[in-house]
Amino acid sequence: MDAASIKNNFFKFWNNFTPPQKILLLVLALLLVAGIIKAVYYTWLFGGADLRDRIVGARLLNTMHSPYYYKWSPGDPEEFINPNLIPNRSINGISAAPGTLYILYPISFLKYPLIRVIWLVMQYFFLGSIFFYFFRQKTSSNVKVLLALFGILFFFCSPFWLLHIDRGQVYIMYAYFFLLIYRNLKSRKTGLQFSAGLLITLAIYCRPTFFVLVLPLLLAFNPRVFAGLFLGGCIALFLLFFNFHLWQDYLTSMSMFTKVTAGLQTSVESPIVYPETIEGTTNLRMGKLDFMCGGLAPLDTHLSKIFPSTSGMVFICVYLILVGLLVFLLWKKIRTKDPILFILFGFLFYMLAEYVMPAPRGAYALMQWVVPVLLMLYTERMSIADRILMAIGLCFMVDFPFYFPFLNDIGELLLVYSIVNFIRKYPMVKTNHKTEQLYIA
Repeated sequence: MDAASIKNNFFKFWNNFTPPQKILLLVLALLLVAGIIKAVYYTWLFGGADLRDRIVGARLLNTMHSPYYYKWSPGDPEEFINPNLIPNRSINGISAAPGTLYILYPISFLKYPLIRVIWLVMQYFFLGSIFFYFFRQKTSSNVKVLLALFGILFFFCSPFWLLHIDRGQVYIMYAYFFLLIYRNLKSRKTGLQFSAGLLITLAIYCRPTFFVLVLPLLLAFNPRVFAGLFLGGCIALFLLFFNFHLWQDYLTSMSMFTKVTAGLQTSVESPIVYPETIEGTTNLRMGKLDFMCGGLAPLDTHLSKIFPSTSGMVFICVYLILVGLLVFLLWKKIRTKDPILFILFGFLFYMLAEYVMPAPRGAYALMQWVVPVLLMLYTERMSIADRILMAIGLCFMVDFPFYFPFLNDIGELLLVYSIVNFIRKYPMVKTNHKTEQLYIA
């Protein structure tokens, strides 16, 4: 496509909007540019504490050291230094599954300052791909403006996105998995539906919490997707056989990690003096600490105030009860093969696991909401009241108009309610005496 064609297509697209819509889009574009400048500034100024520990873990994959237990000692290569370790723990704090470490492995050999820039670009690639996937669909100009408003204001320019950038987190990659799975599920092509099953397996390999997506897949059985999931599972088991000790270390360290808040699994260590300059940078310990944002605190945060020591079985039972209640109340909806409902149910089960799991939960995890929020807006099946309620929830999550205790929790609860209410209202039609789901392409 030549420059003239691109110009003509742009003006054809731009002329679909009314003057007020054009002004709003221009303002949002300026906010987007300002957000990118801010993200570049944080990447340059701060060291990306969470990215550093994952890169060190990726570098340790093919060494004699465990990525989950290794601790640097003077005389070891500086590439293995993670100065942000919390002392007196028997684990080193890396919480990423082996799959995520392997994704980072190809860039782990570069110098860390360059890795920081590459990961910034990758984070914007994941978020940009999610946004433009929905924005370029055939929808009305009103919906496109709404997608731009929510997408740019609450995600591209949100405090939890800038926190994600500052820490160098990977949750936007997990959100990208949801998009890819949805995109392939809605395709009529057998190969793409088959690959959706493979993508679910890859997501599980990168973050085991994705395993809960298997439940809506089984209840709304799709043989093509299940075949891909089965093949992917066989490949994953094959890889697990050759990396058994790696996964064993990961699962054991995560078992300890979920009990850190109770003061367990500590050890006595001599303090380590790290070099002032590591891989040519001096900012690995630096990070912005006053981002105003948050979501639902994990259940353990509340239970620990009443019951200092709670068995892990309690959290499993609570999770099963919540999922069972959702399945019971929305039984007819969950058994449909509609890709929209599959993703929304899968996302609900996935997020419930985050709320119930007794482990710290950072505000950067809120970036995962970008897929269900844009998906529900894109379908044009939300009433004005529902959209306002969802916007209020997002405002509360970024402490707007001001901070107040429990507003963050209420904000994310409103988003959970938005999904449940969306599913509840999603239309059903009667065909040949059988209930089938309306399919929205």
